[in-house]
Amino acid sequence: MKQQLLTFIEDQITQPASPALEAVKNSLLEIYPGAVQAILYYGSCLRSNNPFDGLVDLYVLVNQYPRAYSKHPLLTLSNRVLPPNVFYLETPTQQQIIRSKYAVFTVDDFAKACSKAWFNSYIWGRFCQPSRLLYAHDNNIVETLGSALSQAAITFTARVTPALDSRFNSEVFWSTGLSLSYRTELRPEQTGRALEIYHYDQNYYDSLTESLMNLTNAGTLILDDTTRAYQNQANPWQHKLCQLTWAIRRIQGKSLSLARLIKAAFTFQGGVDYIAWKIERHSGVKINVTDKLRRYPLIYGWAELWRLHRQGVLRS
Repeated sequence: MKQQLLTFIEDQITQPASPALEAVKNSLLEIYPGAVQAILYYGSCLRSNNPFDGLVDLYVLVNQYPRAYSKHPLLTLSNRVLPPNVFYLETPTQQQIIRSKYAVFTVDDFAKACSKAWFNSYIWGRFCQPSRLLYAHDNNIVETLGSALSQAAITFTARVTPALDSRFNSEVFWSTGLSLSYRTELRPEQTGRALEIYHYDQNYYDSLTESLMNLTNAGTLILDDTTRAYQNQANPWQHKLCQLTWAIRRIQGKSLSLARLIKAAFTFQGGVDYIAWKIERHSGVKINVTDKLRRYPLIYGWAELWRLHRQGVLRS
C-alpha cells in the first residue's frame, strides 16, 4: 500500500508544468550553481495553470546551506535557525515577466519537515497538496522527494483525522485539515478557502484520501448507494489530545510566522510590498505602504499588524 502511495505521488510531481517556467528554473540554477537538487512548484499559480497571474510559489532544495550561500554566511545561519529563507525573483520571458517567491531548504531538512518529527504544519500542511518538479538533479532525488511528500500526506492524516467527527468524507477531511493548518499562521485566508482548494483538485484529493486511509487505517471505508465515507478510528481521548495539539500549534505557528515576517523584511527584496499585496489579494483589505513602512518595517509595521488583527484579517 505504501508503494501505491509513492507511485501516486511520483506520478503527480513528474507531470509537466508550464513551459514558461523553464526560464525561472534556469535563473535559479544560475543563482545557486552546484547547490540545487530540486525545485518544487506549488500553490495558486499551479492550481490556475497560469504563472503570469500572481506570484509563483517555489521551494528550492539544496544540498548544503554553506554551498548555496557561499558569500553570505548570515543567510546560512538564518536558514538554519528559522527556516526557510524566502526570496523574490523576477524573470523576463518572451511573453512577460514572471514574478516568483521561493523558499530555500536543504533536501534533508525538507524531508524532516514533512515527517512527524515536525510538530508545526508549515511544511507538511503545504506539501500534502499538489506540487510539480520543475527540476530534479537525478532520479534518486525524485525518489527522495516522492518519499518525503508521501510522508507529508501521512503526517497530515495522523494530525487531522482525530479532529474529525466519527464519520467523514474526503471533502470534510481536506477542508477541515487545511483550515486547521491555515489557522496556525498569520495567513489571511478567507472563510471557505480550504474548501475551494479541495474542489480545484478534487480527483487528486479523493484518490489520495483512499490511499491514505488504506495505508494508515485512520478511517474505515463505508459504502452506500450515494456516498463514500469513512468511519473514524480515533477514540475520544485521541480526539481531545488532537484539539489540544492544534491549539498549541496555533500559538507556536503564529509566533513563528511573525518572526518570519520580520526576517523577510531584511532577506526578501520588496518584502513589505509583497506582504501587503498578499494580504490584499486574499482578504480584499488595502494596505497603504508608505516610504517609512518600507524603510523601517520593524518600527512602523506593528501598528499596521495590530490594525489588521482588530479587523479580523489576521484570524486566530
